[in-house]
Amino acid sequence: MKIALAHDSLTQYGGAERVLQALHEIYPDAPLFTLVYDPKLREHFDGWHVISSPLQYLYRLLPRFQLMLPFIPLAVRFFDFSEFDVVISSSSTFIKAIRVPKKTLHINYCHTPARFLWYERDQYIRTEVPFLLRPFLKIYLKWMQRWDFKAAQRVDHFIANSKNVQARIKKYYRRNSTVIYPYVDNEAFYPSEPKENWKKWQVQMFYFSAKSAMKSCAMNFQAPKALFTRKRKTLA
Repeated sequence: MKIALAHDSLTQYGGAERVLQALHEIYPDAPLFTLVYDPKLREHFDGWHVISSPLQYLYRLLPRFQLMLPFIPLAVRFFDFSEFDVVISSSSTFIKAIRVPKKTLHINYCHTPARFLWYERDQYIRTEVPFLLRPFLKIYLKWMQRWDFKAAQRVDHFIANSKNVQARIKKYYRRNSTVIYPYVDNEAFYPSEPKENWKKWQVQMFYFSAKSAMKSCAMNFQAPKALFTRKRKTLA
């Protein structure tokens, strides 16, 4: 059985990329298809067979993946999965829109439907887009919603990384999914004394605000008896 992996992009090293590394540990011979691959992350994926889209040429000239949004629907069509039996995609944006042959099983591990497209669109436009471009982007994002929904219908099986994401998949894509939580590196995290203050954090994505992160924490978590504290990095 020939297996391939697919991931949105390798332009940052966050939680989704660590999950991708775990998938690669399970399937070390699987090639990875991704829209763009930033050379600065090469140390994390050394020895992998990485296949990028034609957007890679544009990214070398202008290394800002956010600006490539209009070209993504076309770029995902360039990947050829005809020789594979199973494709496992890891997505928080659009790599699930890949097209696979009828004989090929497509399993998507969904970290979330695209935030800026489905449930933080207005805030994204208001805070990230120049005023004169906002009317045009609103029209384009509505089109992308329809495109993203149709792409989600082609996925054979969805896996959600949490019950919260499972609910989003059902709400926005009208698809059922199975929850499989990401792994926990027990050597990198250990229980410590409760902390009184939250630290502000922010992830560089298409769009993700620290305010939204704090709101999510307030809605979904009660004060725990012990918090996990980062001890050391084990995934280099």
